[in-house]
Amino acid sequence: NEGIHMIVPGVNSVELLEVRTQKEESTGTAASRDLQVVTTTVALNFRVDRSAVGKLYQNVGKEYKARVIDPTVQESIKVVTSKYT
Repeated sequence: NEGIHMIVPGVNSVELLEVRTQKEESTGTAASRDLQVVTTTVALNFRVDRSAVGKLYQNVGKEYKARVIDPTVQESIKVVTSKYT
């Protein structure tokens, strides 16, 4: 949480995570309904919820972009692209 906290060197450590709005660009390739290959570049603006940042770090770690956001964007690209010819 925000505020002043006691940190004992060697016992405690601080991990900084960005909670401001961030931009993530992903390029995905998917097949359309008629099986044509479509390459899409998607820009996603997101932010981490301040109240859940501790749980995010405990459960996922600092690589949450690669472990959560990128696979979700890739799957969304495939789902949306497959609806169109």
